[in-house]
Amino acid sequence: IDPTFTAFFTTLGVSGDDNAYNYVMAHNLTDFAKAAYTYITANGVTADGSQTAATGSENCTITGLDLGYYLVRGTATAPDSQKITSLCILNTTTPDVTVTPKLDVPTLDLQVKEDSLNQWGEVADYTVGDAVPYRLVSEVPYMNGYTEYTFTVTDTLANGLTTDNNVTVTIGGVAYSDFTVVPKGQSFDVVFGDSFVKQTPGAAIVISFTATLNDNAVIYSGDNANTAFLTYSSNPYDSAATAVTPSDEVLVDSYRLDILKYTGDLASAKYLANAHFSLKLTDNAAAASISFVLEGDGSYRAATAAEMADGAVAKTTDLVSDVNGKIAVTGIDEGTYYLFETQAPIGYNLLSTSVPVAITRDFDSASYSTANTVAHVYMNDTENGSVNVQNNAGIHLPVTGGMGTAIFTISGIIIMAVAASILLLRKKGSHNNK
Repeated sequence: IDPTFTAFFTTLGVSGDDNAYNYVMAHNLTDFAKAAYTYITANGVTADGSQTAATGSENCTITGLDLGYYLVRGTATAPDSQKITSLCILNTTTPDVTVTPKLDVPTLDLQVKEDSLNQWGEVADYTVGDAVPYRLVSEVPYMNGYTEYTFTVTDTLANGLTTDNNVTVTIGGVAYSDFTVVPKGQSFDVVFGDSFVKQTPGAAIVISFTATLNDNAVIYSGDNANTAFLTYSSNPYDSAATAVTPSDEVLVDSYRLDILKYTGDLASAKYLANAHFSLKLTDNAAAASISFVLEGDGSYRAATAAEMADGAVAKTTDLVSDVNGKIAVTGIDEGTYYLFETQAPIGYNLLSTSVPVAITRDFDSASYSTANTVAHVYMNDTENGSVNVQNNAGIHLPVTGGMGTAIFTISGIIIMAVAASILLLRKKGSHNNK
């Protein structure tokens, strides 16, 4: 026995070289390695040798060692200087040993679903009140030597997102229930249970949930982020040793629609207050209008599902221009909308047809699969533009035929009758004068 480890074997009730050898051979090597690692760490035992691999190399050699058992501990640089530990033996039969510690560093990929494309990626856009689908993708790591394993995912939502408390997990495509969700304000942990260490290495892990884009969402000027990272076991001989993956982030955007009501030439326009509109998802005047919450004169935000269900919250489908002829609609998704004028300002004609509004965007990559953020937003093909709605002064003349014709006919008869009466009176007066 190396004198440094005499006390170690004494605590195990073992003394003498032969007894120590028999003890090691008779016991589980993983358990023995854990006990030896604990003793080395607690007592600050100095290493018998060390070596650093050359840059770009995955191998190094430690020489000049006596025969015996060695606990080999290495430090890897990917991704966070994780420490790896392995047990090996040098004896007269095998005086040279190659140690290949299994460095299995789990990864975590956070994704959000873009509904218009039905694809998962790094960025998406939604209307305030929508439930945004997320998923966290990983794999079951190789856990050789572990009797327990920490696997905890931490997810943090921006203030504009509210978790819907509906986390589900699958491993290898099969529902997995041995996990606990621990809420922490805008964050929550998904803590995997004791059975995780027995799962099949390499099997896909998918954690799914939704979060609602709420009334605190950042609109148009920024993003609503969701970030996540994974805490995992990093040493089979030390159950408290953990490492973390780099944080991953995805973004959700929501947009603003600016409407300008005016008359005359736009360059020198007169802006019209009190023009009333409704906004729909279809060019059908009878279809339901989108509901909003009034946030200020001429400013409207899409109502959330909770607000729609709350009778105490005032909702409206009536969008009214302010004194500057402006209406600002916020919290809506990309897509095509239809603006219907329901009441024109006094003295101006009501629009007879709807105004189509196309909100489009492009990403910072030509392919959505590699996109990270929204690069540009367009209103009817104009970047950061507004929808300009012109009104003309005047009244509508009656149409020909039908009631219009009747009105003119009756008016004509009355005028002719009055004219005839005047003529008869004049003739009668003339006759009397004679």
